Amino acid sequence: MLGVFGQQDRAVNILIGTTQTRQGTSRQRRRVFYLRQRVSKPKPVKERAEQDQAMLDRIVGVGQTLATAQADTEIMALLASRGFDAAKFAEGLALQQAAQAAFSVRQTAIKTQGQISAIRNGAESAAREMVGEFRVNARRLFPAAADRTALSLNGSIPKDAQQFIGTAQMSYREAQKEPYAATFAANGYPAAYLTSALAAVDAFKKADEDQNAAIGAATKSTADRDAAFATLDKWQKIFEQLAQTTLKSRPDLLKKLNL
Repeated sequence: MLGVFGQQDRAVNILIGTTQTRQGTSRQRRRVFYLRQRVSKPKPVKERAEQDQAMLDRIVGVGQTLATAQADTEIMALLASRGFDAAKFAEGLALQQAAQAAFSVRQTAIKTQGQISAIRNGAESAAREMVGEFRVNARRLFPAAADRTALSLNGSIPKDAQQFIGTAQMSYREAQKEPYAATFAANGYPAAYLTSALAAVDAFKKADEDQNAAIGAATKSTADRDAAFATLDKWQKIFEQLAQTTLKSRPDLLKKLNL
């Protein structure tokens, strides 16, 4: 039996036992071996929401630090000797604003993707429900193999979205033609209904395309945000290092910059 307990690298005892019992007696002989195994505790994984919040906090914090520095003439005078003059601070603020904007664009893209995905899933559910009913009754009305082939009724309903859309479109379009249209119309599937059923499939197709576009936009916005943040973070770390060195004799000024 193997058990894992405790903190990182805490030793774990694995007990392996063998028991031999002599017939007619209660005497037991056991051989026990202990294997000591080093087990490392896995590092915790941050949730995406936590990572996003940490990134936003960093972006906002950078803006506050730079604004504080710019408002303090003493800090600006001391840092100017290291090349961090008004122009350099303007550069940092531009990077901070770009990162803030990229973060906002990404948040909007993710929200939009979620909304579009909900619409897409609803459209798929409606289309599949209509197709499922249609196929059951169409098979009852046309049991011949040739008819089922013509109406795309063979096999199960495709799980793949594109295959489902293609198969459903062919079924509905063929059902509106003779020699099938009259039979369908007489059994609950008039032309108007088949047209609406085809429209439901087309709506799903459009929603699926919209979702793919939204996923692409969200993916790009995430890459843009990460790139903007990386550029800002690099700039800010250089600034923080230089500020800590330059202002080391002035802890009061470092405190104002939260350093």
